[in-house]
Amino acid sequence: GGGGGRQTPRVAKQNSGISPSKATPTTIPATPQSPLATPTPLHTSSPLEPVQPTASAVPSTNAETPQARSATQYTIKFTDTEGGTTTPDQTVDEGAQAQRPDDPTRPDYSFDGWFISGTLTAYDFNQPVTGDMTLEARWTKNGDVWDLSPAQGPTAGHTLITLTAPPARTIRFSQFSAGYQYSVAVGSDGSIYHWGEMYGSDYNWQPSREDTPAGLRFIQVSAGYDHSLALDSEGNLYS
Repeated sequence: GGGGGRQTPRVAKQNSGISPSKATPTTIPATPQSPLATPTPLHTSSPLEPVQPTASAVPSTNAETPQARSATQYTIKFTDTEGGTTTPDQTVDEGAQAQRPDDPTRPDYSFDGWFISGTLTAYDFNQPVTGDMTLEARWTKNGDVWDLSPAQGPTAGHTLITLTAPPARTIRFSQFSAGYQYSVAVGSDGSIYHWGEMYGSDYNWQPSREDTPAGLRFIQVSAGYDHSLALDSEGNLYS
């Protein structure tokens, strides 16, 4: 009829260009072969043999056990040019203390102690040793009798005489400590001396020797409020 009629659209059927009958199915290619020769499998024993270290690989026993470091040592010489007595020398590690030796003996003399060579300084055996050292023995002749010279003269008199006092001991303090109202000190002879007002005693201006057991030699003292402590050369503590 006329041009105003409804037209049905045409859909062109497209051909894929591949006929189903002619389609070639897709095939999965075989695993590609390596151009390299097939490696020979390793021949190992089971279990694997452990590899023993060579002699050079064995750790040194010295590395496992460090050697002790040797300390520096010093020599303490004990001399007695005046009395001629003999006291063995001591070899002491650096920082350690020398041991106060037994007091030497000399007929008619009292031992005043060990002094640093060439000085009037009493050696303190409580101090650490830091170098070689020579200690000298000091003596005082016994007796408290004044010497008269000449001992006699003409009966007419008018003779000039000289009086000599007994020798004073050369004891020096090597260490001391102050308490509340008193002080204590270690003498070069190894004895303990005190002065001041000790508990229950009168004030004493002059150092007095403590009455201690015979044979003890002290190296250190410490004063407290109303008591004191003392350490002897054998390491024993007294109060």
